[in-house]
Amino acid sequence: MSQGFFEVKAKANIGSIEFNTLPSGDLVANLSLAATKKYKDNQGQQQEKTTWISATAYRRTAELLDMLAQQGTEIFVTGSLVEDKWVDQNNQNRSKVGIVIDTFDVLRRGKEHQNAQNNANYNQSNGQGYNQAPNQGYNNQGYQQPNNRRNNAQGGYQQQGNYQRQPMSQRAS
Repeated sequence: MSQGFFEVKAKANIGSIEFNTLPSGDLVANLSLAATKKYKDNQGQQQEKTTWISATAYRRTAELLDMLAQQGTEIFVTGSLVEDKWVDQNNQNRSKVGIVIDTFDVLRRGKEHQNAQNNANYNQSNGQGYNQAPNQGYNNQGYQQPNNRRNNAQGGYQQQGNYQRQPMSQRAS
């Protein structure tokens, strides 16, 4: 019997994003993703339905998310659908389905980045020259993400679930 997995492709907006450093030194990103479907109901009225899912990225993918994404960023992700199982404080079996992100593309930047861009454009075009103090998080090389989004999780973080993936060449066929 072959081991299978569900490959996922999703276009969604980042609702929240949090970064932690594992005891191994690897970066992990935990995200909530929202996808909104617009449709017309039986009476012809425009409706929206938003679906939320958790997602996780590790190592280099997490580092790239740290540099390129924030709340509100629209991304296209590819990855695997995984089920996380645990026993809660009331000794009840719990589970949730999420995505482990392998790759992503930024489709549209979040509001934080857009506001920084708009402020920089305003300050550069207000007739007073370019010798003004730069906005927080902005310099002549372009937008820099603040580096305070990472939480060091040494001693307290335990990964809930087995998200280690074998390379395709090592998987059973």
